[in-house]
Amino acid sequence: MEQHLSFIVKVADTLNLSKTDIEILTALHERRKLLVSEIAEHIKRSERHIRQRLHVLHEKRLLKREIEVLKNKRIAYRYSLRSTRNIIIEMRRSLLKKLDEIDKLTVE
Repeated sequence: MEQHLSFIVKVADTLNLSKTDIEILTALHERRKLLVSEIAEHIKRSERHIRQRLHVLHEKRLLKREIEVLKNKRIAYRYSLRSTRNIIIEMRRSLLKKLDEIDKLTVE
């Protein structure tokens, strides 16, 4: 558990993620798959704020999401972490993109 938390903190630092993002990633690590409402309840943030952060994390390709039909017939997303390997691939892609941007600035 401690090792995975260190990994999450390092990912957050590398990708410039927020404290809330770290809490979301940690909650997903601990509980595997969660709905927005479950994440909001677990880390004591509003569902609106959680949705915004989940959108960012999903865009960064750190999360998987599955569509689920709830008991009340509403559709919701259930989020989970991608594999450690996939997260490392995305970190590498992000860092290479940043290096390319810096390289372009030095050429101009």
